[in-house]
Amino acid sequence: MKILSSESRAKVLDALVRGETREQIREQVPKSTLFHVLNSLRGAGLIEEYQEELSITSKGHAYFKLFEKFGESYLNLKRILEHFSEHVIPLPDEFFIRLHELGDFQVVISEPSDLLKPHRMFVEYLMKSREVYGVSLIFSLAIQMCLGRLR
Repeated sequence: MKILSSESRAKVLDALVRGETREQIREQVPKSTLFHVLNSLRGAGLIEEYQEELSITSKGHAYFKLFEKFGESYLNLKRILEHFSEHVIPLPDEFFIRLHELGDFQVVISEPSDLLKPHRMFVEYLMKSREVYGVSLIFSLAIQMCLGRLR
């Protein structure tokens, strides 16, 4: 995974996944850097070159997709932990494995004047939902009742 620790190498792989040409990649990565980046990626078996055309290998595609999911998971975890830096929150392993699936999410924090705000908002969103995919540390009688009505 060290090969993907370079922003330039990740940028080139991303461009190849999107089907960009060498010329389009040259516009994004300085010429002096591109030569070294391509050699590194070729040496790791992540890209191929045939008649001046670059393409990503199946290994390169797989590595890039894993790296991309890792990056999304890292950013989502960072957003969550920013709100709870003073707390120890035990989360199941399944939650960490699927953090990249959160996409655009909102962290709801209770306030002194509204302690049940997270619970209330969770139930409101649950009642409006057609399908529910998620992990919640809050699972009370009210939510069980809501789930009973959704069946």
